[in-house]
Amino acid sequence: MNHPVFVYGTLRRNLDNHHFLRGSAFLGPGRTSERYALYVGGLIPYVRQDEPLYPVRGELYLVDDATLAALDRLEGHPSCYVRRQVPVILDGGERHTAWLYFHDRPNGLRMPTGDFRDTPGIF
Repeated sequence: MNHPVFVYGTLRRNLDNHHFLRGSAFLGPGRTSERYALYVGGLIPYVRQDEPLYPVRGELYLVDDATLAALDRLEGHPSCYVRRQVPVILDGGERHTAWLYFHDRPNGLRMPTGDFRDTPGIF
């Protein structure tokens, strides 16, 4: 079974944890249709659901059961990050419902935008 997963941080292309998505279908870049807050502590991004500041930018993938289980282990779901379904809009306008990993007690600084690639000093 394939599961749509929206990634916003180090799982994105050309970043440290992208190898976890090897073999998964890339559906495209996009954003959440709802507003959240993005925090970054060190090199670790966190999205908080209860601060509606801006859409979060990321990439949408279709992953199999084994990859979803590996992502859950990486993110510490459900004790650290919590995986929840959200509406996502790809840059071409196509709409999806996808899993996104949230953190209710993020560390670090709240970012001025919802794009992890805008984090100073990371890219």
